[in-house]
Amino acid sequence: MIRRAAALTLAAAAAVALLALMHGCRAAAPTRIGAVLPLTGDAATYGVAVRRGLTHADAGRRGGPAAGPPREEGDSGRGGA
Repeated sequence: MIRRAAALTLAAAAAVALLALMHGCRAAAPTRIGAVLPLTGDAATYGVAVRRGLTHADAGRRGGPAAGPPREEGDSGRGGA
């Protein structure tokens, strides 16, 4: 009889602990990530490309049109040549 009471007490304590832990499991605020990029000067080509990539990735994460319009086969997307 004592073992059964101890098991029930332990199960009740485990259930209360689980509920207490689940109370803290809420959606956290979104984390903002920044980047220092060269947007002028000799390295601007790389900074602009990285900024476009980050914007592209963020749009994809949010469910937006991350891929952009479909391209023709062989099209580099750069225009011109």
